[in-house]
Amino acid sequence: MNANYTFRIRTIILFFLLFAIVYQSGAVPAALGMNTIGFKITRLCILGLPFLFINNLKVLKKSCFLIYFILIGVMVNVLIYQESTIHLAYKVILFLLFFYVCCYAEAERLYIENCLYYVLLCILFITLCFYFAIEIFHINIPFKYVVSEGGYYYRNYMYSYYAFHGLGTRVIPRFSGLFWEPGMNAVYFNILLYLYCFGEKVKKHVWHLPVILLALVLTQSAAGYCIMLLIMYKYFMDKKYFRGNFKLAIIIIFGILMFLGILFVVLQKRSTDADNLQTYSYGLRLNDLINGLKIFARHPFFGTGYGNNSEFVAMDPFERGGSNGLVTWMYMMGGYGTVFVLFPFIANCFVCKEKRGEEFLWVLAIILFNIFEPIYSLPIMQFFVASEYQKFFFYREEKKKKGGNKEWLLLKI
Repeated sequence: MNANYTFRIRTIILFFLLFAIVYQSGAVPAALGMNTIGFKITRLCILGLPFLFINNLKVLKKSCFLIYFILIGVMVNVLIYQESTIHLAYKVILFLLFFYVCCYAEAERLYIENCLYYVLLCILFITLCFYFAIEIFHINIPFKYVVSEGGYYYRNYMYSYYAFHGLGTRVIPRFSGLFWEPGMNAVYFNILLYLYCFGEKVKKHVWHLPVILLALVLTQSAAGYCIMLLIMYKYFMDKKYFRGNFKLAIIIIFGILMFLGILFVVLQKRSTDADNLQTYSYGLRLNDLINGLKIFARHPFFGTGYGNNSEFVAMDPFERGGSNGLVTWMYMMGGYGTVFVLFPFIANCFVCKEKRGEEFLWVLAIILFNIFEPIYSLPIMQFFVASEYQKFFFYREEKKKKGGNKEWLLLKI
């Protein structure tokens, strides 16, 4: 078979796999457990397509190191909270499959970042068109109502755009799109923005940037604004023509924009519920942070067990799950699980000196994503962790070939 034809087929398969991962990680049908055709197909893609990329024994050898540490965590979890064993095993299998895919893609030069960029860009363009047609120009498009377990209503437009009825009355409606809420939209569009600014293998065009920024602004997410401005600040600071007074001007401009953007969103959110301070998203997030850290302090090593949030629910006045994904992961999996997840992100900041600023920004973005949205249990987070471990092994091998100093890396794979 022609090598170029085979390469294109693999790229298409990778594109569909990444779309399935994103769809299963926050799309309304996946979040609500809707038994739609799209939900079934994307789940099958996640479980089936990775097996097409496993054909290298060297990759299996690398995974032995990861499996060793994972098995320890799983066995401890069985002792602590046996009820979640099957669910945790499913997450572990996904993580290992994604790791194999990332290793294969690197070896075959399939450029995952470029595929992910265009998956997210397609989602942005389609949902943004729906947003302007429905929310701005008020075009009458047929829809169906979808109701969540919490009683929230979504208007379902052709299973491509979901208008959320729980965002209050605003001058400019918030942009939620395919995902369960605007904050989740902001997560994915910030990932898209990061890939645009720092993705070396991404085939981008100048006009993509203003469209991405517009979509982020329309989410009206304070956390999304902060991350967006951090990414853009780093992007402009890396430009050679910004020096001296230009840098100072950029710092001042971005500082003012960040302050005004956050102030605007805070005032909008306060106006939607002026009667009960406890139901503000900020009040709830603060309670989630404090309660989660208290539980983590009681179970610092191995946590309460994956999926075990009974202590948190008992402490919450509304008996709800937490909104802070990072703290939730910390008290469920303890220091052991937290170190396993964060290690590759932090290690890559030190392994690759040429990209240290970009890697540090990515670590910060991942932490902020998890703080403001509970994405810790979603396939996209497992994919990012797997990708970082693959990157860590790749950087380490490149350092060996160049004869660099590896004394700080004590892992002998």
